[in-house]
Amino acid sequence: MYKKEVFASMVLKECERCILYGPGGKILMKGRVEVAGESIMLYFEKNPEFAKGKLLVDFFDTQLGYLRTFCEITFRKNPNYLQRKEAWEGRCKILKVLETVQRQKDIRVKLKLEKLFSSAKQGDFYGVIENISAGGVYITTSKPMSKNELFSFYHNFVGKNWKLQAVTLWAKRITDDYFGYGCRFADLPEGAEMDIRQFVYQRQLHTGELDIR
Repeated sequence: MYKKEVFASMVLKECERCILYGPGGKILMKGRVEVAGESIMLYFEKNPEFAKGKLLVDFFDTQLGYLRTFCEITFRKNPNYLQRKEAWEGRCKILKVLETVQRQKDIRVKLKLEKLFSSAKQGDFYGVIENISAGGVYITTSKPMSKNELFSFYHNFVGKNWKLQAVTLWAKRITDDYFGYGCRFADLPEGAEMDIRQFVYQRQLHTGELDIR
């Protein structure tokens, strides 16, 4: 599930996104990925003037999971700018795979995130997201909720603020007036699951914390 220091000429399978990092782990830019066999091309809207040579790159691959890599990238202006809409491109060679988190729905990461929730039965109420996966969330709140109760909340994972819906599957009483609920996402908007997975994988790589349930 979780591996470190993998030395491999690993070929990406189904990858659409990447994040480039500079000194100190600072995010330089996000890019789009195209994979054709062993060829990996990266596309950027911003000028990669501060991204030089060998860089730390995170890839999100829907088959392999989340990969933290050390890459050599050759940048140039995109000759197909009018068709692709990104002004810059980079030919990428993966030199080393540093860490991987495999694509599994039961990978959860711990959070302590207070959110405003809303449901038809409860109205607006506050609670805390304790962990999250691509499949759902575990929340705690003082509101007593029913099984299969639908509620919603907003969250920005990697750049877009999504309205998400979830339904309660099980409950536990933490104290007399405080409860925990295991919840499954319902009717995720197109693109939301990928953003949640990217958030989960990236946070796991950065913190090393997992909550497997």
